[in-house]
Amino acid sequence: MRSRKSRGSVITEFALGSALLFTLLTGTFQFGYTFYQYNHLHSAVRSAALYASLRSYDSPSQAPSPAFRDAVRNMAVFGSPVPEPGRPPVAPGLSAENVDVRVTFQNQLPVSVTVSIVDYPITGLFKTYTFHNSPRITFRYLGRFAGGG
Repeated sequence: MRSRKSRGSVITEFALGSALLFTLLTGTFQFGYTFYQYNHLHSAVRSAALYASLRSYDSPSQAPSPAFRDAVRNMAVFGSPVPEPGRPPVAPGLSAENVDVRVTFQNQLPVSVTVSIVDYPITGLFKTYTFHNSPRITFRYLGRFAGGG
């Protein structure tokens, strides 16, 4: 038989244990979901940077031409340089404005291409994380330089 002092202790222990387990579970879910989305973004940026490093560069300066920039952005957002109608982005809410494309020149020739995600929010259960310049991938430029004149 239980004494009167121990009555209700099981309920109290369950309440305290459940609160701790719920906190751990939601924290794990939050981290896992954010990491899952980050992984999608990383794959998209890597594909876009690889595509940009092999594509013909048609601008004589570090500022990419609109055609080059748009094709690389579409590659990051949709997985294709020319988006198909109705195709969803690789990550929810990702748009071309969230993709930054930079070309680095040396001796008036392109030497590297950097693609990154800017100002992209990931909303979890309790918090929103905003990625700025992350993920970012740089590849050496190996394509044909057609903008030299």
